[in-house]
Amino acid sequence: MTPILSIIIPFGLSKERIYIKDRVIQKATHLKSDEKVEYIFVEGYSSFENNLKQIIEENGHIYLKDESQKDFFSQGKCRNLGACFANAQVIMFLDVDCYISSFSLEKILNLIRIKNIAQCINEFLVLPVVYLTKEGSYKIYKEEEKLWDDIIKDDLISGKRNLIKYFSLISSSIILNKYKFLVLGGNNCNFIGHSYEDHDFFARLLFNTTKFLKTPKALCYDEGSWNIRKFKGFRAWFSLLGYETSFHGIYMFHFYHEEPNQNNYMSNRHKNHKKFYKNLANLKNYQIKPLIDKKANACNILLVCKKTKFLLSAINRVIPFLGHIINKNENIFFNNDVFNENKFLFFLKENKISKVLFANPYANEKRLQIYQFVKKHDIKYICFDRGALPDSWFFDSNGFNYDSSSYKEENWNKDLDNEQILETKKYIKEITNENVFLEKQGQKKGIKYFKEKFNLKDKKVVFIPLQVESDTVIRYFTYKPFTYDNFLNIINELAFKLKQTHIFLVKKHPLSLAIKQAKYQNLKFVPNNTNIIDMIELCDAVVTLNSGVGLYAMIMNKPCINCANAFYNFKDLNFKANNEGELYQLLISDLNIDYDKVLKFIWYLNNKFYSYGKSYYKKSFKNGRFYSKVYNIDFYKIIIENKYHLSVKNIDKTVYDLQSLIYTPYKYEIFNKNIFIKLFDILIPDFIKTKISHFRFYRIFKKKLYTYKK
Repeated sequence: MTPILSIIIPFGLSKERIYIKDRVIQKATHLKSDEKVEYIFVEGYSSFENNLKQIIEENGHIYLKDESQKDFFSQGKCRNLGACFANAQVIMFLDVDCYISSFSLEKILNLIRIKNIAQCINEFLVLPVVYLTKEGSYKIYKEEEKLWDDIIKDDLISGKRNLIKYFSLISSSIILNKYKFLVLGGNNCNFIGHSYEDHDFFARLLFNTTKFLKTPKALCYDEGSWNIRKFKGFRAWFSLLGYETSFHGIYMFHFYHEEPNQNNYMSNRHKNHKKFYKNLANLKNYQIKPLIDKKANACNILLVCKKTKFLLSAINRVIPFLGHIINKNENIFFNNDVFNENKFLFFLKENKISKVLFANPYANEKRLQIYQFVKKHDIKYICFDRGALPDSWFFDSNGFNYDSSSYKEENWNKDLDNEQILETKKYIKEITNENVFLEKQGQKKGIKYFKEKFNLKDKKVVFIPLQVESDTVIRYFTYKPFTYDNFLNIINELAFKLKQTHIFLVKKHPLSLAIKQAKYQNLKFVPNNTNIIDMIELCDAVVTLNSGVGLYAMIMNKPCINCANAFYNFKDLNFKANNEGELYQLLISDLNIDYDKVLKFIWYLNNKFYSYGKSYYKKSFKNGRFYSKVYNIDFYKIIIENKYHLSVKNIDKTVYDLQSLIYTPYKYEIFNKNIFIKLFDILIPDFIKTKISHFRFYRIFKKKLYTYKK
C-alpha cells in the first residue's frame, strides 16, 4: 500500500558531532513506518564507518547512501536523493536534530488530505521551528513526551522564553507534492555546506506555486531576524506561509547541539548568502534541472533537434519521468549531407544513451534519416508532439502519427464497461461544449445563423476544414491525386457536379497562407474565425486532407471522408477516398459510423495514450503566415509507454486573498497605504470615533474604507 507521506531524514556523521549518531538511532527506533508514513534515512558524507544502515532497516525504514558526497556533507543533496526514491506522492523533510510530535504529525496528515496535496501540486505547508536552548533541551527531556508540544508552545506564546533560544517562522521542513519538488530541481547543490539552500528552494517554490493578493516590497531586503517589523523583504514573504501553519497549531522543535566547523561545513555561509540573493533577484528566470524519479526507470536520452530553447522548456516538466536529456543538433551526425551512421552509434555508446527523443521526426530531412535509421536498427526511441485533442501531447515509442503502431485497432478496439462509457461521453461533452481547441476559434453562433447566411434549404452540407500546407501530415501522409495544391481543385469540380444537391463550406486553417478564393467558384468560404463545432453540427459530412477536425467529426457522430493517410482512419469510424471517383461515390451515399467504436477509440486516446497539459505558445510571422511554438507545458497527466506517471486535478497556483489570516500581522500596514484611511485616523480624534462607532452609518463607512480593492 502506498503511504500518504514520505518523511526524508538527512544525516552525516563526524567525530566532532557524535551526538548525531545517537539522534539517528533514537529516530530509527522510535519512529514507525506504516501505511500512512514511510521514513527514508539518507546518509551523506560521514567521516567514520557505522552500522546505522542495519539499525534503520531492521526497524522497517528505508536507508539510502549518497555515494557522491566524498569530502563534505550536503543536506540538500540528501534531501534530493530521498525525494527521488520516495514512494508517497507527498514528501516532507525532517532534519535529524528536529522533532515533530505525533499530535502534529496527525494534523499534517489531515491537512494533506484537506488541501489534497497529492492532487493539487501547488499546495504545500512549511513548518515553523522553535530552537531550544541547551538548558531547554535538557529540561524537556525530563518531561513526558506527550507534554513536550504544549510545554514548548506555552513558553513561546506566553513570551516567557525559559526554554527557547529563538523562533523561526519557517524551516527546511516543507510538506509538498513530490512531483513539484522534482520539477523544480529540489535543493540547488551549488550551495555547499551550511545554510541558505533551504531558503533558495523555498523562494523558487513560492514563486512557482503561490499567488498572494499582496506581496511584500523589496524581496531582497533582509530584516535580519524573524521579528519582522515591516511588510518588506523576503522574510515577510516567507513568513506568510509560516503563519498559516502556526494558525493550525503545528510547530517543529530543534534540540540544542554544539556547532563545530568540522570538514569546513560552516565555512561557506557567506558565499551561500551571496548566491541566495543573486538568485532571489532573478526568480523569473531562475530555474535548475529537474530531478529524476527513480521509480520511472529513467535513463540518458538523446534529443535530436536543431533549435532546442523552446522545446527543452516545454518538456521540462516531464523530465523526471523521461531521464537525463542530452540535446544535439542533427547536423553534427552528417558529413556533407551524408548521414554518418558510425558517428551516431559511437555517440550513443559513449554517452550511454538508452533512447532517442524526436520532436516530430519528419520536421526536416536529416532528422527523418536519423529516425528511419533508429527504427531500422531497433534502437529505442520516443516521438513527442501535439495530439489531436485539446491540451493533448504524446510520447510515442512505436512511431509518429500515421506511421505509429500505437493506433493499431488491436490496441483500442476493446469493450468498455458502463463507467468507461459514461466517462468518455462526459469527456466528449466537455470538449465540444467548451471553447478549447488546438487553434483559436471564434465564438459559436449556432447552426440557425449559418443556415440563413448560406441559404441552405434542403441541400446536404459538406464541411472542408483545411490544413497548413507545410504540416508534416500534408507533406508525408498524403497521396496523389490529393496533394495540397490539387485537393481544392478536386473539391471545386465535385461541388460543380453536385451543385443541385450539395453545398461545400470551406474553412481556412488559422495558420495557413491566404487562399485565392476566386479560383474556386463552386465553394463557399466561411469566415476565418468560424467555430468548427458550428460547422460540424451544421454539416452532413466532413471531408479532410488529413486534419485533426476529422476526430471531432467522429466524436460528434458525423461521417468523415479522409483523402489522406490519417492515424484515426478505420473501418466503421470514418471513410477513405483514394481518388476523385471514390470521393464522389462516398459523397452521394448515406454514410453512418459505429459510435460504440468511436467511444472505444477516444477512451484509448484519453486514458492510455495521450498526456495532457496547459500549453503556452509564442507566435511569429514568417514567409507570409503565422507560426506557433510551444514554450511551456504545465502537465496534469503524463503517460509514457502506456504507463501513468502523473495524474493530478489542479495545476493552478494557490491563491491567498486578504481574507486569509496569514496577512493578520501586516494588515495595518497593508491598509494604511490608503490616503483616505490615513486622513481618517489623523483628522478624527478617538473620542469622536468612540461616540459614533456604535452607529450603523459609521460601520458601513468603515467597511467600505477598509475593503481592499483588488
